[in-house]
Amino acid sequence: MVSIITTVSMVAGALKAAVDAFKGPVLTDERVDQLRGRLVALQGPVERLSERAALGGPEDALTMMKAAFDKAKDVVEQIAEAHAKTSYLWRGGPSKDEFEKVYSDVMEVSMLLNLDINVTNNEILRNLAQSRGGGAHGERPVEAPAVGIAEQEMVRRLKLAADRRDAAALAAAGKEMMEAARHGADSDARIGRLVAAGAVPELVHALSVAPRPSEAVNSVVGAIKNVACGREDAPKGEMIRCRAVPPLVEYLDNAPTGSAAADAARALWNIGLARSPGFREEIVQSGAVVVLVRAIHKAGTRSKVADCAVGALKSIACGEPASEVHKDRLVGDGVVPTLLKIVQDVEPESRVVERALRALWHISTGLSDARRIALVQSNAIDILIKVKSQVQPNSEAEKCASGALKELERA
Repeated sequence: MVSIITTVSMVAGALKAAVDAFKGPVLTDERVDQLRGRLVALQGPVERLSERAALGGPEDALTMMKAAFDKAKDVVEQIAEAHAKTSYLWRGGPSKDEFEKVYSDVMEVSMLLNLDINVTNNEILRNLAQSRGGGAHGERPVEAPAVGIAEQEMVRRLKLAADRRDAAALAAAGKEMMEAARHGADSDARIGRLVAAGAVPELVHALSVAPRPSEAVNSVVGAIKNVACGREDAPKGEMIRCRAVPPLVEYLDNAPTGSAAADAARALWNIGLARSPGFREEIVQSGAVVVLVRAIHKAGTRSKVADCAVGALKSIACGEPASEVHKDRLVGDGVVPTLLKIVQDVEPESRVVERALRALWHISTGLSDARRIALVQSNAIDILIKVKSQVQPNSEAEKCASGALKELERA
């Protein structure tokens, strides 16, 4: 039932993003289409919320929410139509009048829906928990999380800084969001509220406009990394939907070898840990593999960048269900000699060595001819035998080295 709060907050966040975007003097077609798409994508979840009224939630509140969404969708479509007539909505005449009326309508809907959220969220969840908490399955009552007003304000500040190209404000807003999403006991809940408030598309936009190199781009990349690090797939899915991977890859390929580059690699690693194989496909298709390999060699095998990049490569190699195409791509982009260099250069007890060995083990399973040739030409068997003798007996690293050797011997 927590998904009810998430969906309601998503609607409010989308409306607020629309309000903020429509304040600007120039409205691009791309921005209108993006906002309209975000609202239309929420139609199904909001309709399902209305259907859940029978479970105990106040039907009037849910119906009002559905009506508010329908009006918001209509408002965005009106703006799209108005924009089709002129690219500049602040040049006077009927276009300006139409825009101001639409803006007023959006404000009205946003206020109505925010009021609906503040007044009825706890009641909705309390009623649903009472109707289900004492059932035959013994489900635990649902606690109503706080409405993400603070998170909405963070997103607003980030967007304003990015739109104004204010580097100092963007650095501060990115750092604020990075801290809010930092890993901790309740980080999944905090990240969920940020995502519901519309943080991800604004972070992606901020990454595209932040000056480089700068504290602003460093803080934005750090925020993206932290938002992607939650245990749930939803924030990672939002990263994929908002096309966060290509700009992360582009940034990593051109960034200095510092903490921000490590954060970009770690963000790709976090996204690759998702249960959906489609997320890893997005990473592979974006050209990330060759960029991760290049980043390891540029920063050095003992660097934090290399540590995170190996994690990202491991997530691609070890993802379930296993993808032979992805393994072939890893080999084709030079991953095998890079991982073998890691296990030779870095202390055997290091976690990065274990991750590199695990990736090599998975690459070695179901060997294709191309992978077999690449491993043999890289002298993988001799290197793995040596590394196995150096790591702790019965450790995960030894297990991975032994597994890879068995696969190679079987081939």
